[in-house]
Amino acid sequence: MSGFELATSSSAELRIRKYSSDAAARKIAIGDAVKVTGTAAADGTPQVTTLAADTAGSITGVVVGVVPSFVNENFSSTGVAVSTAADLLVCDDPRAEYEIEATATFAITDVSSNVAIKYSATTSSGVLYTSNLKADKGDLATTATYPLTIVKLLKGATSGVLGDRVLVRINASTVEAGATGV
Repeated sequence: MSGFELATSSSAELRIRKYSSDAAARKIAIGDAVKVTGTAAADGTPQVTTLAADTAGSITGVVVGVVPSFVNENFSSTGVAVSTAADLLVCDDPRAEYEIEATATFAITDVSSNVAIKYSATTSSGVLYTSNLKADKGDLATTATYPLTIVKLLKGATSGVLGDRVLVRINASTVEAGATGV
């Protein structure tokens, strides 16, 4: 599985907020990173959009749920279709930690470094949506504006190799005190 998975050890009492998707021409899945757009839905809920390319910049949080649409009765869907507005549950808590696959094996000397996000479009099969984001081993630095910090190396889900999966925390956030506005 790719995309961000909320780590179970960090799931107690984390801040999860409702955001509105911007009906972008991209699918949205649980595990996708999102960023505020600088506008809001008609009810005042802040709008977010998914990534459209690799990013070494700030993000708002990670989609951890999709509010069911009572209009379309798609209660079984795990994501949002292309060009569809929806309400999303986003963990934007800076204390949250996530597991994510890596584009290549991270070394033990990479722990505590900051890393960019490698974008691949969300895929879907019926009502099941899969996030395809990964931690980008090719874009690793101490740069403060990078979106993720590596907390710990983990064994890859299928490879069993240490460093093929990492535990990360959001480093550059659009919702933390002192963050640059959009």
